[in-house]
Amino acid sequence: MAVAQHEASSLSFPQLSGVFDVTSPKTSAGWLGSELPFSGVMAEAVQTVSITSRVGAENLLAVGTRGHAGYSKRFGGVDVSIDAVLTDNAQTSGAYGFDLQDFESKIDGPLTLITTNSNSGKKISVSGLYVNTINFNFNANDNATTSWGFVGDSVLYEFYDVAASGVAGNNDYHCVDPLTWDEIHLVNGCSSAMLTGVQSATFAATLNRTEVYQIGQFVPYDRTVTHPYNVTVTLNTLSNEVELVNWWQKFVASYDPMAECSTTCGSIIIKVRTKPLANDAVGRDFIIASGLRPTSSTLNTAVGANSTVTLNFEGTSLRF
Repeated sequence: MAVAQHEASSLSFPQLSGVFDVTSPKTSAGWLGSELPFSGVMAEAVQTVSITSRVGAENLLAVGTRGHAGYSKRFGGVDVSIDAVLTDNAQTSGAYGFDLQDFESKIDGPLTLITTNSNSGKKISVSGLYVNTINFNFNANDNATTSWGFVGDSVLYEFYDVAASGVAGNNDYHCVDPLTWDEIHLVNGCSSAMLTGVQSATFAATLNRTEVYQIGQFVPYDRTVTHPYNVTVTLNTLSNEVELVNWWQKFVASYDPMAECSTTCGSIIIKVRTKPLANDAVGRDFIIASGLRPTSSTLNTAVGANSTVTLNFEGTSLRF
């Protein structure tokens, strides 16, 4: 018999306004202060959604029994990941106005995904979600993308009647222009550099959480964030940028993590600046990672290929 193929037709996540759900834009002056209020969605072009239900039962052993005596009852959890192409909203209205502390608490309300064919479909709802990871990826001559990871309490699969409800869709989508990134700046207390020849840049933030339980419940009562945040930045540049290598050596020699406000070299700030195509438009600082320190510098050479330098940083703050 023929198999009815279901396609993803609708994603609803209004509680995380301004990120994925085109029906729930974010309106905020952001952290740039003097810039125009942001009104839009960060990542309209969602590419993939993955929902994984974990079984948390563990084997129980007993004296005198070579096999398993049973299984423990404990919470498994639901893992959700979403990948999307970044849109150019930052080019017209400045920063999105998000900070990592905005994602510490539980997200009220569910994420809803509907898959349909011509006759029927599935409605999948995930509730009790927390943000675990946020990633931004920039590659030369390619779209800028973002990926987010969540953990939730439960997932519900329901039948969706296409004949009665119609084919669900994110009809608010319009012409999506992918975000273009133009400049990457490295800044610290004693020197700064605008990097050229950058091949890729990756910003990753992890909110480490501790599950808190209470008697009478098998799901966590809360998932508290363990501070500080874990932020990493990886930059891959062409190695012919001699100025960058010299700057790196000077920075490592005088680095002082406690000297952010003095004349010596404090922690690093790395900014990604977007630049609209219009000649009279103003570029915006789209992502700012701060509280960074250098962790490694790797020179990569191979026959028949350009030599590159990979710079790695870790820190405690990410704004976008």
